[in-house]
Amino acid sequence: MKDIEAIIFDFDGVILDSANIKTEAFLELFKNYPAHQQAIKEYHIENQGITRYKKFEWIYKELLDKPYNKEIKNKLGSDFSALVFEKIMETDAIPGAMEFLESLRNNIPAYIASGTPDKELHKIINNRNLSKYFKAAYGSDISKEEAIDRVVELESVEYSELLFIGDATTDYLAASARDVPFIAVYSEEIEEYWKRRGIEPVHNLMKIYERTERLIVSG
Repeated sequence: MKDIEAIIFDFDGVILDSANIKTEAFLELFKNYPAHQQAIKEYHIENQGITRYKKFEWIYKELLDKPYNKEIKNKLGSDFSALVFEKIMETDAIPGAMEFLESLRNNIPAYIASGTPDKELHKIINNRNLSKYFKAAYGSDISKEEAIDRVVELESVEYSELLFIGDATTDYLAASARDVPFIAVYSEEIEEYWKRRGIEPVHNLMKIYERTERLIVSG
């Protein structure tokens, strides 16, 4: 029996090199508020992995002191998707990601837990021909903790038999909340966060084989 029974991946910055695309999209979306650009960037980075709609709400209510309603929410969501979708279709995979996913295929089930809205996430996965690598992909319709719970139930395993691979603080906190082993993928934007916690991120996903002896892939 494999010690690690399933692996959960974040998506942006872990499978595709798309984390910076979304940071830039937030700044573009609120370009008419130059005085708040730095605060918007910092809030987004500190809350990577959380649904964009919660960030929109915070920006409007807490930063801009403006009313936030369903119409504004939908307009921002639509504009944000338009800004990022084409770029994500063209962006490279994170180094080692495709090789790592291929090595897991038919051996260890892989899942996605992302802060991207479900409909958009599935569209990207399908258009990038990635669906064959994942048993299920969970977007922002549920929390990452809930996604972990679903994987445990689907695979009939213990939390300690999972591995969560992410690049954001929300990934780490979700894994920690469920006592799931965690490996960080390098992100320059939160490099200091990992240092403060004594976590050494991987720059190439294939390095995960060197990081843990618990990952056993049999043919």
